[in-house]
Amino acid sequence: MKKSLLVIMAGVMLLSGCKPTTATQACTEEFNNQSSTAKEYVKTILNGDYDTATTYSHNDEMKKLISDEKYIESIEPHLSDLGTLKEIGTPLCESTEDGLVVSLPMKFSNQNVNINILFDSNSAIAGVSFSQYSGQ
Repeated sequence: MKKSLLVIMAGVMLLSGCKPTTATQACTEEFNNQSSTAKEYVKTILNGDYDTATTYSHNDEMKKLISDEKYIESIEPHLSDLGTLKEIGTPLCESTEDGLVVSLPMKFSNQNVNINILFDSNSAIAGVSFSQYSGQ
């Protein structure tokens, strides 16, 4: 279950040009907008509201990816495998040469993971990945 989710997300990262990155430092005030957007975006996806998720600002590669029904169909069962969302930890931020990564440490009933949202230099969503849980 965990492995298949990571494989799918690795595919998302490759297709979107996202390099797998996990942020390690608390977000500063300068990144409040992106960390809030990341939280709302992830909640939207977890609630299965993909129509609303497509209204967020995405770069061109992500726009192509999220418009593909197979992407939604392939990721949905793996998200449900995580179980019920229990808690979203304090967002972590990391500047990269491509933009900004916001990592959300998330506790679920079956498994804890970080969901990472990559923003490009225009603050558009450029990738989504999962990584090892870094919360407490």
